[in-house]
Amino acid sequence: VIDFGRGSLQFKEANVGTFEIKPNTVIPSMSITDVLVYASLPVEKWQNLKLYQAFKKETLVLDISTEAVFRTPNLLNYTYEAPFGPHIIKTDGPKLTGRFLCSCKNE
Repeated sequence: VIDFGRGSLQFKEANVGTFEIKPNTVIPSMSITDVLVYASLPVEKWQNLKLYQAFKKETLVLDISTEAVFRTPNLLNYTYEAPFGPHIIKTDGPKLTGRFLCSCKNE
């Protein structure tokens, strides 16, 4: 269970947004899964244009830093605080329908 999760997004060393992971997100044991995050990118119009241009050219790379608190109910609710990052997210651009801005590989 993810009790708490949040992070920041950077593009070319400039902060462009933040995101949160929904509290009490359950991840089944022994699984690999995607987790939906809610991101906010309150950038000014010129930064927004740069993001869009990089996305269309398929060169958009975001750096993310994350902090999260995991809880394991089967181990007496053992909790673990985990900072991650910076982690690089490369996007494949608009050619992958349905997987926009995802670090997943096209298989």
